Amino acid sequence: MMMHSSPPRPFSRKRKPPTDDDDTDQLRYQQQQLQQLPNPAVSATAAALAASPNNNTPWTTASPKRLRSGALDPEMLLRLQQAHNSTTLPQPPIRKLLSMLPTDQLAGIICSLIDSHPALQHDLIALIPRPSLTTAGALLERAEKAMIESFPYSKLGRVTTSYSFNRVRPQLEELKDLLVYFLDFFVLPTTYPNDLQHEYPAVAFGYLDMAATLVHRLPRWQDPMHEDATRGMLYRRLGHAWRVAVGEVARRTRDGKIFGATPVAEWADSLHRHSTQVDGNHGFKEASQEFRESLGWVIGMDDATSSSRPGPALLV
Repeated sequence: MMMHSSPPRPFSRKRKPPTDDDDTDQLRYQQQQLQQLPNPAVSATAAALAASPNNNTPWTTASPKRLRSGALDPEMLLRLQQAHNSTTLPQPPIRKLLSMLPTDQLAGIICSLIDSHPALQHDLIALIPRPSLTTAGALLERAEKAMIESFPYSKLGRVTTSYSFNRVRPQLEELKDLLVYFLDFFVLPTTYPNDLQHEYPAVAFGYLDMAATLVHRLPRWQDPMHEDATRGMLYRRLGHAWRVAVGEVARRTRDGKIFGATPVAEWADSLHRHSTQVDGNHGFKEASQEFRESLGWVIGMDDATSSSRPGPALLV
């Protein structure tokens, strides 16, 4: 008698319900992956996970079971973010950080620091090197270039209309302020410390020659008011500064200081060239006359006298 067996039942692929062991294996696997990465922030994240109160599973390198697919548990994600945010990465040295900043940002940081701690201003000024003629020349050249580049484009070239004046006004004002600042800095005798007093005549006359040459190159504005507010004002300041320098050298001559004929001749030639450029206006004629009367005898000027007539004591 033949027996009829029932057909085989199909193999069931139904996933068994997740257990606590599966969650533990998933956490352990993620910890192992984080630990293998070289990033210090990730290593700190793995350490934070290992110290989590919900992690009671000992650390092991055994191969994990197959992980269930799906989104990361919200609580675990929160712990990852907290561990990452609490990680302090090593900072580069302060010198390296400052060297990477643009000049304007660095100046802003220093000014903010002085505003918060005014007592630091004296110490900071003592650390800043004294400007030289080379430094001043480079800064003035940069400011002049910025002014020229700010001119509006025209097929006729650089025009000096009122429209152009208003376009370049910010750069022009910066150039003027810089020129006047260095004028006082290099020409006023009181700005020189005792150990640098011997540099005064050469540096003062050297800057006067540099500054006057720059002013000669400035645009000639069509509006007389604009012309007077720029070139006119600067020429008057320069004429007065020449008289200050001549008066200071004359005073030192009366006190027994002897200047060689070569440097005195160079100062006289520079003053004569710039005075001729402006037709003796703006105080240049008076400066030339005072130079002849007080220092002309050193180089054999015909109308020189042995007496000295000092110029003004301060720039105003």
